[in-house]
Amino acid sequence: MTIDQVHEIVRGANPVPDLDVLEPIEMPFLADSATSGAVSAEQTDVEMPEPESPRLRRGLLLGVATAGLVVIVGLALAFATADTTDIFGSDSRLLQLTFDGEQCSYEGPSELSVREVEIVYHNESSDKAWFDFVRLDEGRTIQEVTADLEDPSGVGPPTWVVTVWAQPAIARHASSVPTTRTVEPGLHVLLCGTWTPYQGHFGSELTVTP
Repeated sequence: MTIDQVHEIVRGANPVPDLDVLEPIEMPFLADSATSGAVSAEQTDVEMPEPESPRLRRGLLLGVATAGLVVIVGLALAFATADTTDIFGSDSRLLQLTFDGEQCSYEGPSELSVREVEIVYHNESSDKAWFDFVRLDEGRTIQEVTADLEDPSGVGPPTWVVTVWAQPAIARHASSVPTTRTVEPGLHVLLCGTWTPYQGHFGSELTVTP
């Protein structure tokens, strides 16, 4: 067998005798694939909202609750630090009289209607002291009260007053038990002082209206 015969047999066994003569084969699926890839790329450029996680929701709720608590605390502090003068000057029923050894200091309303009141005495002096809350008879004045207090011969309240609540002796650095009394219409005064020597001090006047 010659060499040419061998070449002829090999050429016959090769299904593609000449690759250069092959015609290009159209593959339409490549175009579809490329288009599909382009669409996918466009789709990925669109920002899709991410689902809200439970942790984020809890954080938002906690933030709202905290803000509400801050508002409530702020209002509470505003009321707690408000000036009590307006409260006492309106419809407060607490009357407090304090003696420091030299003078009486009153804390409470200057005018009240007929009602129950709560009275507390505070002795901040270094000795025992007396306290008195009285109603003046009709026609009597504050000037008469102060004149009686300045009279060294007088001991105790004058006969033209009605005692609402008196404490003959409160120990030094002590306070009385809060006591409730009903006030009647008229002019009232609060007094305090010492026994040895006897000395009275004017605290405040208080008008009770019907």
